[in-house]
This record gives sequence, structure tokens and C-alpha cells, in this order.
Amino acid sequence: MLLLPLCLLADIVEIQGNVSGVYTADTILVTDNVTVPAGSTFEVAAGTKFLFDGFYYIRVDGCMKAIGNLEAPVVFTPTDTLGFADTLEMRGAWHGLRFIGNSTGPASVFVHCRFQYAKALDADSLLGYGGVVLANGQSLAVFEHCVFAHNRAWHRGGAVALLNGAGFVFRNCEFRENMTYNPNAGYGGALFAENADPVIDQCSFISNLAVWTGGGACFYYSNPLIHNNIFTGNYGYIGGGMAFYNCRPQRTICNNLVYGNTGLYFGGGISCNNACDPVFVNNTICHNQATYGGGFYCNDSAAPTIYNTLIYHNINFSGLGPVYIWDPLSHPNFHYCNIQGGMSAFAGSGGGAGYWGNYTDNYDEIPEFNPNSPYLYFPAGSSLIDRGTPAADTTGLNLPQTDLAGSPRVYNGRVDVGAYEWWNVGIPSHTMPLLRVSATAATDRASMVLTTDAPAGRYLLRLIDMQGRVLMQKYIMTEPQGGDIHLQCQPLRSSRYVLTLAGNGKAGSCSFLVQ
Repeated sequence: MLLLPLCLLADIVEIQGNVSGVYTADTILVTDNVTVPAGSTFEVAAGTKFLFDGFYYIRVDGCMKAIGNLEAPVVFTPTDTLGFADTLEMRGAWHGLRFIGNSTGPASVFVHCRFQYAKALDADSLLGYGGVVLANGQSLAVFEHCVFAHNRAWHRGGAVALLNGAGFVFRNCEFRENMTYNPNAGYGGALFAENADPVIDQCSFISNLAVWTGGGACFYYSNPLIHNNIFTGNYGYIGGGMAFYNCRPQRTICNNLVYGNTGLYFGGGISCNNACDPVFVNNTICHNQATYGGGFYCNDSAAPTIYNTLIYHNINFSGLGPVYIWDPLSHPNFHYCNIQGGMSAFAGSGGGAGYWGNYTDNYDEIPEFNPNSPYLYFPAGSSLIDRGTPAADTTGLNLPQTDLAGSPRVYNGRVDVGAYEWWNVGIPSHTMPLLRVSATAATDRASMVLTTDAPAGRYLLRLIDMQGRVLMQKYIMTEPQGGDIHLQCQPLRSSRYVLTLAGNGKAGSCSFLVQ
């Protein structure tokens, strides 16, 4: 075991075993598993780079502080990523941060950190949870302005897994291109919570993938607060953007923009399953796609309540409505919502004559958006403005003070419908604009043609079949003049496929039929 002094100043320092104190080294080389003992603090300076020389973790029983800044973030990464893409190999990755057991000490704090190429893969199934963060027990940590990118987990939580009372806080964080890949239990492409109480505020979930449920995030028996977030370009079998199971949270899911996500089978935007009844307030759910329920899906006695929400322009491969209610015991309740097709478009055994939820003050009008606004889906005209809950009736909705753009949530005595309130102030946009994407292929050719309006640059392309298998994943370059892109691929059998494209702050997806 290597015991290190209280404060070290050097260009490179190697650590393993128990560590504590303040480190100001430029680079910290992790040569074996590390533990921050209970009652102690391990602190690093802004600009520190952690290099993991093997599949090692940092276990935090005490307190860890990694506080970077915009110019000098703290980076966690392996020394070599060779082998990272192999889902059965531990090579090319590090093993993340581990918070195991109950802790009454001060919260760990991570600010302006970048976590990349971590993998949760182990003979111990629990260690197949949480590529970057596994928290199992009543502990607390705060992550602000952090980036979680290119991380993997075999079971649950490609970047983060929170269990059994973990009350972690994520503010202004970005979760990008994280993945779970167990075909039977791949839950939460970026984040998974079970019996936990996370706060997720002003975060972006972009192009994450779960090879089962909750492409962006998945919640079981949890009480999350989910405010002012963006979910886009995420993919899962059930719940492309978010999935909820057995959740009866006391806190709301509010002011979220859920667009451009894919649910292979059910719930392109959001799915609610297994007797869960969360409250959704002022969300915008647009341009998502799924076989059933491109916008919203309910199953197995789910009874969520949805206020002031826009559910429009979602794609349903089956040709049925944007809201799919699997069983007659499920009964989502809608109030002051703009829903494409209205109640008559509800599909499934719990739709049509089988629908018995509360449905009050809803309407179906093609939404008008302001083309001059820096925000995607910013309201214009009477289709969204002043059509939500009257200000006097918002008690109990737990509305945040501001909308997704940082403007006052209530203006002119009535809440608008969707994630944005019409108002003349705001912060710079942090949304991801949609790309137009289409593709064609034939069964007798080992190629496909991609058409997109993507500006010149580098983009991540994924080709996915109806079983959720990623048939092709590669970076492509688009040209300034646009036009068709011809791609070599394996011969495709007659079926439907999903193609996603993301990069340069934009995302898009499409489905296409090969005959």
C-alpha cells in the first residue's frame, strides 16, 4: 500500500491504496485501486488530469473534492483506450468512482470535471452498474458543470447508477454517448436510479443508448427531481428519452425538452410502467419516434398526471397515436395539454373506449413556434401562450421559478404550455437543433444512401435494427455543399431500421424500410 503525504506538488504523482490530503500535481497516475478513507478528504486542484493505468477505481468512503473551472477542468481518463469498444473486455477503460455504504460526512464535490472512457464490467454483478459513478447507500455528492462522455455499463447506468438512498445532485451537466449493453437488463443509457433521490437540474442527455429501457435515464422506485433538462438523440427499446418504473415521486418532472429520441418498441419520448404515477409539468415532447407511442407510453397500471405539456409531431411506426396505453388498468391524466389528435388518438387497450383517466381543458392545435427565437420550440401565437394552468391554480405543481430558458415561469397570469414561457428575456440557447435525416437501401446491395441537411463537419452515425442491435456505428464527414452520402454497410434483410446522426451540437434520426 502506498501512503502519500498531506500535500504534494509535482508534475506527475502516482497513487494507489489509501489517499487523503491536497494534491496540486498536473497529472495523477492511478496505478491500482484507490480508497479515500472515512473521515478524510482527498482534494485536487483545477486542471488536474487523472490517468488510470489499468482497470482501477476510486472508492470514496470519506470526501473527495475535484473543483476545476471552464479553462482548467479536472479530467478522469484511462492512459490508453485500446480495447474500450470490446464489451467483454476491461481493457481501455477505468472502473469509475465508487460510493459504497451509508455516509454521514460532508458531501463530495465535483465541478467542471470530465469523465470519459469508464466501464462497469465485473464478475460481481453490482459492479456492472454505473460506468463512472456507482453509489449504493445513503451518501451525497454534487456534480456541477461536468461532462460524462463515452462511458459504458453492462447492466445499469452507462455513466451513473444510484441505489438505496443515494441523494446525488447533478446541475448543468452533460451526458453524451454513454451506453448500457446487456440485452436483458440494460437500463439507463446515461443514468439509472433505484430507491434513490437524485436531483437532475439543467442537464443535457444527448445520444445515449440503453439496450433495453431508458435511453437517456431510467428510474425505479425513486423520487427524482427532474427540472429544466434536455433529452435528445437518445435510444432505448422502451422509453427513448426517459423511463419510469414503480415510481411514485413526491417531486415533479418539470420544464424538460424531450425531442428527437427513439423508442424501438414503446415510448419514443417517455414511458411510465408498473404502477408508477409521477407528475409531469410543462414539458415539451416533440419529434420523438417509436413503434407504439412515439410521444408517451403507459403500461401495467401506470397513472401519471401530465399538466401544461405539448405532445406533438411525434412519429409512430405502427401508424397509431402519439400516446399509447397498453392496458385498461393504466390511466394517465391530462390537464391543459396540447396533444396531437386529442383523446381520440390514444391507442392501445387503455385508449379509445378503454380510456378512463381525467382529461380536462386539453386541446389539439398545431403548435406555433417563433422562428427568430434562439430556443427550439419557443412558443408563438395562441397555440401555446396562456393556454396552461391559471396562475391561481398552480399550488401543488411545485413549479420552478424559471422556465427552461431561465425566464420567469409564470407571465401574464397564466402558465404557457410547454417547457418555455413567452417572455422577452432569456439566456443563450443550450438546445440541440434537429437535423433532417433520411436514408434508403435495398436488400441486394451492401450500401445505403443518406440524405441530410447537416452542416459540414464530423458526425456519429448509428444504424440500428428492430431488435436493437447496432449494425453500424461510425463517424462520417459531411460536405459544405450537402448532397447524398453513400455508405458501405452489410447487406440488409427486408425490415425496418433506425438511423441516428449526432454531432456539432445537432441531432436527428429517421426510420426507413428496406424491401
